Amino acid sequence: MCRQLAEPQTSDDDLSITSDYDTSSMSVSARALINIWIPSAFLRGKSSDAHHVYQVYVRIRDEEWNIYRRYAQFYELHSSVKKVHVAVNSFDFPPKKALGNKDTKFVEERRRRLQHYLRCLVNLILQNTPELTASPCKETLTKKLPFFGEPLAPEAKKAKSKSRHKFNLSRGRNSSEREALQQQSHQQHYTGL
Repeated sequence: MCRQLAEPQTSDDDLSITSDYDTSSMSVSARALINIWIPSAFLRGKSSDAHHVYQVYVRIRDEEWNIYRRYAQFYELHSSVKKVHVAVNSFDFPPKKALGNKDTKFVEERRRRLQHYLRCLVNLILQNTPELTASPCKETLTKKLPFFGEPLAPEAKKAKSKSRHKFNLSRGRNSSEREALQQQSHQQHYTGL
C-alpha cells in the first residue's frame, strides 16, 4: 500500500538543496530545480536484525515522491559515485558505526548529515548533467542516479543475481567498459523495503 505523506516541515536553512553547497557557479534558475529532505528515520526489524530506514522525500517542480533507504544503500551510493566524481570525496558523508548506531541522537545526526550529503551530490550532478538541468524530472534524475528510483522487485533481484554469477561480464572488455558495467551493476543493487 502506498500512502501519501505530507511535505516535510522546513526550517530557514532547509529551504532548498542548494543551501548546503557552493552555489556561486549556479544560475538562479538551477537553484530550486530539485528539493530533497530526509524528514524521518524509523526502526525496522527485531533484535539482531533491527535497522533504521530513512525516508527520502524528493520534489522536482510539481512532481514529488518518497523513497526509503537503509544506511548501507547510502554507503553503496557514495562508494560508487566517488569513483566517478572525485569531488564527492570532499562531501561530509557519515561513517559506518557498528555499536551505538540505534541511539536516538546518533540517528538524528546521521539523518541530518545524509540529507546534507544528498543535497550536495544532487547539486554536483546538476552542474555536470545539462539534460537534467534543462529538463528536470524524476525519469532523468533516476536515470542518472537510480538510488532515487523505485527498488527492484524481488523477482528482478533474484534474476540479476543469478545472471551475474553465471557470466563474467568483464571478460574481453577494456577497462572503461568494465568500469561502466561495474557501475551499472552497483546502481541496480539499491533496494527499498
